Amino acid sequence: MMLSTTLFLTLPIIASATAPQVTFLPVGATAHDVSDDGSIVVGTTTSAGFRWTTDGTYEVISGPAATAGTNVAIAGDGSDITADIIDQNGKQHASLWMGGANWQQLPAFVSCDAFLLNAYDIDLDGDVIVGLAWVAGCQAHAFRWDPVNGTIDMGTTVPNRATRANAVNDDGTVIAGWQDQANGTRRGCKWIDLVQSYIPNYVAPGGASHLLGESLGMTGAADIIVGTNVFGLAGGAGWKWTAKTNTTTLLPQLAGFAGAPVPAAVSEDGSMVVGSTGGNPFLRKAVIWIDGQPQELRSYIESLGGSIAPYTTLSSANAITPDGRTIVGSGSGPGTSRSWVITLPGACPTDLSGDDQTDGKDLGALLLAWGSADSGADLDGNGAVDGADLGLLLLAWGACQ
Repeated sequence: MMLSTTLFLTLPIIASATAPQVTFLPVGATAHDVSDDGSIVVGTTTSAGFRWTTDGTYEVISGPAATAGTNVAIAGDGSDITADIIDQNGKQHASLWMGGANWQQLPAFVSCDAFLLNAYDIDLDGDVIVGLAWVAGCQAHAFRWDPVNGTIDMGTTVPNRATRANAVNDDGTVIAGWQDQANGTRRGCKWIDLVQSYIPNYVAPGGASHLLGESLGMTGAADIIVGTNVFGLAGGAGWKWTAKTNTTTLLPQLAGFAGAPVPAAVSEDGSMVVGSTGGNPFLRKAVIWIDGQPQELRSYIESLGGSIAPYTTLSSANAITPDGRTIVGSGSGPGTSRSWVITLPGACPTDLSGDDQTDGKDLGALLLAWGSADSGADLDGNGAVDGADLGLLLLAWGACQ
């Protein structure tokens, strides 16, 4: 496509895009995870997995039989997808998607009823998968898989009690999850090179120390971990542990809700955490914690000029990109359930390459998306990448302010 000199000289003055963009996925889809650049969302339908991209492509992914409808995760670089499929023996079996209807089933230990392995997360380049394995005696243990070492039973530090791996960092060396205590409660823990330790207690003003519930999400650098439940603390709260200070701070429950909220994922700088109020699935609300303070996600979107219409509820936020700009989750509307993708305006929305300036790389990205509905390059939110978006990009040329 050639751009004339006249086009550059006669561009109109266009107001910068500041409102969040909300995209609803096909009816029945539940979004579980998003690639680090926000371009690919994965999840489940009622009988299969799906892969959706910002250019509008929606691909149902299946296997030897339908996916189990429980867990689907995508590598940070978007290269690989893991999911629980129903294998040829009718067992839930964590597998790596090879494209089409082809899956690589991860080596398992033993089956327990309908279960073999359940995948919960995958690392940056798809080389490490973690989750829940069933071992001898129908015991549930955390597992780690990679193509060299196969499936490793991560064991338990409390005899005859379960563990589970929920999240893995970018290079696969740190894993976050939970360890059952002798009384059956789930305590948040992490494994570094397969060696387990507990997340440090929350110390309240006055010195009281409180054990933490399960770890649910982690940054790619593994320097921040978030989770749910602070034992013995009046009122509900989630928590955020920061490695730099080796301290844990509270993530309060949204006003009007009881019990512990469920923080599910955290941006790389730790300033944004997303999750839900927890509790009844039909009544819960999606929550965003900004610098530790909770807001209902719908209200936050509306405060920035966005809208979720015609839908009425954002019920659970399940994942956020490292830059904090893309959030995915599920909600409900008139007579049906549906997932959503929210793209928040950045400090510099025209910086499509993420290098803190608007320059030729961003122009190239916009031109590649020309005419599409790419939500990242659609700067004015009109549903298409066109001349108006080009105008915004050129007006913002230079370092982000």
